[in-house]
Amino acid sequence: MGQGPCFAGGLPPRQACGDQYHQGVGEMKRAWAVLIACIALTLAAITYLTIRPAHADPLPCGPVPVLLKSLADLYHEFAVMSGDATGRQVIILKSDTGTFSVLLGNGKVACLVLSGEKAQFDNGT
Repeated sequence: MGQGPCFAGGLPPRQACGDQYHQGVGEMKRAWAVLIACIALTLAAITYLTIRPAHADPLPCGPVPVLLKSLADLYHEFAVMSGDATGRQVIILKSDTGTFSVLLGNGKVACLVLSGEKAQFDNGT
């Protein structure tokens, strides 16, 4: 019926093998404990890395005249378009060298929300 070094005429393995059986059970429990600990650490790392708040650079904001002067002094940009977008004032600035900036504000205070290079007007084409 059974085979192996611990088979003793129908006795359960626990009685037939004694310490050898208990040692194997202990090793199995340790293996499961290590596996569960690894899974728990992995889940904790995933949670930490995905749920923590993003750290973005704050938008440069200030009074509209101050921002317009700063962009004119630093990049030689001037306002080429302004308008209202859902209750907010949008100001687009451009320089002769192609740099541009987009300000979004309330008319008195604005924030620089976008800037870039190689801006050009398509003139409707």
